Amino acid sequence: TGIDREIRGTFVESRPSNQVTIRTSEGAQTFEVRPFLQKKLNDLAKGTRVILLIDGENKVTDIAIPPG
Repeated sequence: TGIDREIRGTFVESRPSNQVTIRTSEGAQTFEVRPFLQKKLNDLAKGTRVILLIDGENKVTDIAIPPG
């Protein structure tokens, strides 16, 4: 599966149920995360700026940290 869209925001929290919540300009949004990203999520600090890469199944397939 390829990347269908990018969502920029600030990391709020991750849950053991493979979900991540970020705050965007539209408010808090929660997305399902592919299981292989769980460790990467666990290493994120609250308030970190992130870019979620979303696939065609509306699941996060990668998390990028913007420069700066």
